[in-house]
Amino acid sequence: MKLTHFLFAGAIVASGCNSDDDKSDATVTDTGNADSGAVDSGVLPDAGVVTPLEIEGRYTDGFGGHHVFTSTSWWNDGSSYAITQYSNADDSFVAQNAADHPFNPNKWSRVDWTTAASVLYYCQSAYDAADEAAALATARPPATDPATSGCGGAFPWSALTPD
Repeated sequence: MKLTHFLFAGAIVASGCNSDDDKSDATVTDTGNADSGAVDSGVLPDAGVVTPLEIEGRYTDGFGGHHVFTSTSWWNDGSSYAITQYSNADDSFVAQNAADHPFNPNKWSRVDWTTAASVLYYCQSAYDAADEAAALATARPPATDPATSGCGGAFPWSALTPD
């Protein structure tokens, strides 16, 4: 009887979980307001569920560089970034560069990602924005052919291979 009860309770919990293909937006800190776009609107009640960054994980890029993405940070071979907001629907996040960042300390970055031919690509479309709003306002680069162009104009997007 207890086993049946346990399985039933587990089914209820599992039925309330978001599926892995949920493309909802999220902010790192749940502000108690509904998510709308990339930031909380402050108008609608919050569902209380924040979907994780869909590219969370460890990767190696085409140059042998290592990347770790979580819902709150991006680490790239010694450079770290604090993710303040992301949108799985738009495949992008905004992050503040760390104070000890080797090139643009305390500036703001925007990272966009896409998948083409089963390969995950990213483009750091802003790397030295003055503030979070400027990074967020940076236009998404074209992802028509990420293997050959689109990032920063004529450069290819960076391919990421899961570790």
